[in-house]
Amino acid sequence: MPWRARGRTVRLRVSQQGEIDPDELDRVLEKEGKLARLVSVTGASNVVGTIQPVKELTKVAHKHGVPIAIDAAQLGPHIPINMMGDDEETRIDFLFLSGHKMYAPFGGGVLVGPRDFFKRSAPTIRGGGAVLVVGEEGVDWSNPPDSEEAGSPNVIGAITLAAASRELRNIGFDTLIEHEEMLTKKLLTGLADIDGARVFGLTKSSDSNRRLGVVSFNLKGINDNLVATILSHEGGIGVRNGCFCAHPFVMQMLNISESTASGLRDKIRKGDRSEIPRAVRVSFGLYNTEDEVERLLYMIRLISEKKIETAYEQNSRSGHFYPVSGIPDYRSIIKELKSLNI
Repeated sequence: MPWRARGRTVRLRVSQQGEIDPDELDRVLEKEGKLARLVSVTGASNVVGTIQPVKELTKVAHKHGVPIAIDAAQLGPHIPINMMGDDEETRIDFLFLSGHKMYAPFGGGVLVGPRDFFKRSAPTIRGGGAVLVVGEEGVDWSNPPDSEEAGSPNVIGAITLAAASRELRNIGFDTLIEHEEMLTKKLLTGLADIDGARVFGLTKSSDSNRRLGVVSFNLKGINDNLVATILSHEGGIGVRNGCFCAHPFVMQMLNISESTASGLRDKIRKGDRSEIPRAVRVSFGLYNTEDEVERLLYMIRLISEKKIETAYEQNSRSGHFYPVSGIPDYRSIIKELKSLNI
């Protein structure tokens, strides 16, 4: 979305498994010629966890003389990233990631790129700290990175992001990858045995090195929002559901035609979000355990077999479900906690 405000964008086709084909990028860049200014791709799909062939995509972009930007938000906490690549052809020009996905609080983030690029362009955000000197008619900007850090810096966010990055390296990405592959395999194997469960993306064991521990699924005939609500309300399990800020791909993944999607968008504009086609997403982290996967599968099985006794109703405006029976008396719980000074 940010690129749409800066110029004309061309969207690459993506496979049903969430893969970007380097040959497709080559064809698009050949067609666009000198009009192409930047290639921006995700390093790994936040919808189905598919790891993109970053080296091959980088080679293609550089072959056409176009810089490439990699969104590494989903890659950062899972696999090591080498921006320098093997040579000039595979060197990543720009890379950005979010601290919150790497277990760092306070909203920190990182944008890495060539210093010369930032020196020859005015800062995006202009204000105190980015200025070298101001005259009546003009302004000289500080050298990067100061020129890109106007205003009060997020000091605590930077410190926690650095600490989280250091801790991930101390644990070791080999350890993280092995742990994540084990949990993912256990979940995929369990979902394959549940009637009505449809898993998206790469599901074969042989593809484990091409994906992250991000698993999206649906249960036949059961609203994804209801599934997520039951998992939270009755299982104490936090999952994400929706379109994951990737609406076009999710519509493709669910085989929703453009005419149907257009009609759904009209309903949303009128305040009805009850029928949005979406999915449920499970994302594994370094803290998850096999027992948690077992509990998740147990709860999904209960939902699939319609053995949940609590009644739920949907708010059509938000699309969310709420329990209408079996709701805990939170006021009495809070009162009891206060009496215990907890």
